Amino acid sequence: MISSSNHPALQYCSTPKHFIDLMEKLRTTSGLSLRDLSDQCKKNGYAVSKSTLHDLLNGRELPSTELLHAFLHACGCDPNDWMAWHQTRTRLKIAQLLSRRQEPRHVRMLSRDRFTRTAALSLLMLLLIAAQVVFTLTT
Repeated sequence: MISSSNHPALQYCSTPKHFIDLMEKLRTTSGLSLRDLSDQCKKNGYAVSKSTLHDLLNGRELPSTELLHAFLHACGCDPNDWMAWHQTRTRLKIAQLLSRRQEPRHVRMLSRDRFTRTAALSLLMLLLIAAQVVFTLTT
């Protein structure tokens, strides 16, 4: 078992990116490649692909609680340390949700939903073309 000496780091962790960096440090300490980590997850009963782990460790999004648990288990993290990891993830997730609440809903929707963003841009272009046609015909 790898005992996490990251408790102070987890307590001061303030961004998803920092959290993911700590996860990468744990993976490096465990000595597991992404393939080994995926195999270990599967051995522990979690179907986690190498590409999922790659995306997680190279991204900026917090892992789901299930993925975090599978990751900690596969890395050989001491079960006594799992609670600190999960509490930090939950604290960061709550902070994300609270900050998103302050954004106007339509801004959030356009920034996250590709279909809505594409439809809105297409509609805007159609309106601009129609305005140009009307302007051209009336002059």
